[in-house]
Amino acid sequence: MLGWYTAGVALPYLTAELPGIGGTLRTRDEDFAVDEELPYAPSGAGDHVFVRIEKRGLTSPDAARAIARALGVRDRDIGIAGMKDRRAVTRQWLSLPPPVTPEQVRTLAVPDIAIVDVARHPHKLRTGHVRANRFVLVVRDVTPDAAARAQAILGKLAERPGAPNFYGEQRFGRDGDNAERGLAIVRGEKPPRDKKLARLLVSSLQSQLFNAWLVARLADGLYARVLAGDILGKRGGRGKRRTEAKTKPGQSCFSNHFPQTFRASGHAAEPRPAIDCCLVTAPESGKTAERRFLPRRMTNFGPPRPAVRVPRTQPPDTRPRAPRAAGFGAEPR
Repeated sequence: MLGWYTAGVALPYLTAELPGIGGTLRTRDEDFAVDEELPYAPSGAGDHVFVRIEKRGLTSPDAARAIARALGVRDRDIGIAGMKDRRAVTRQWLSLPPPVTPEQVRTLAVPDIAIVDVARHPHKLRTGHVRANRFVLVVRDVTPDAAARAQAILGKLAERPGAPNFYGEQRFGRDGDNAERGLAIVRGEKPPRDKKLARLLVSSLQSQLFNAWLVARLADGLYARVLAGDILGKRGGRGKRRTEAKTKPGQSCFSNHFPQTFRASGHAAEPRPAIDCCLVTAPESGKTAERRFLPRRMTNFGPPRPAVRVPRTQPPDTRPRAPRAAGFGAEPR
């Protein structure tokens, strides 16, 4: 077996030439444990209540709905940083809206949910406010020499640039059709009434495009190369750097400071579009348009408009601007 499939994209194994360890995954919930870590600690003061829960046999939205019913609040007012698996034992943070108090939360009794920690914080927990997810997986019924085989596999993956950072099958929904539904939204079909679900479906399409792009990079022999336009994330920090067009084709991009976190770009042999944009055809007009899938532009859905490039006729405005109000994510304009 050379790989596995997610949302119609065949994902190759980087270690296909090495024997596997056999065994069975996730025979019980305890075999798959996830612990979510926030990028900041709750401050201990504020109108919102952050609660760290441990759940089993529930999706994150299921857990939020159960807690909302117990507290008498709307589940859409509960903040969730990231979705966690149902068939697992997972720990994650949620934010609860006012007038919920920490005392109410500590006394909650909800089936399959345990309260681990409670603290106040000034703002709601937003999607993506996750520093890391830490996993503990149990593989049962492995081969007798599984330890030696695992060491060989890990040794291969430890070589730069490491394992391809594919999106897994859970990203594409139980039926594997989230990306297809997201594409329908981008092409102008009516989105779901639930805006969170609509954003999730379009995000699944982004994930499918990223997987397809990464497969192409591997097939082209460019997985461990920097290409003009790639975005590199600084290891151990929050800085990012986009490579300039002057980058030499085939130049190695990976060092102790910049791991293999990149966004798609083109290369000299066969230019490819960036994975944060896609050419889609408006069904009513047949016109092709460039629709970008950037998070800040995923709030409004509808048929794409024809792309028009307008040349700049005015010099750029260089007047100083007042900084935005301080707060999470605030930065000078």
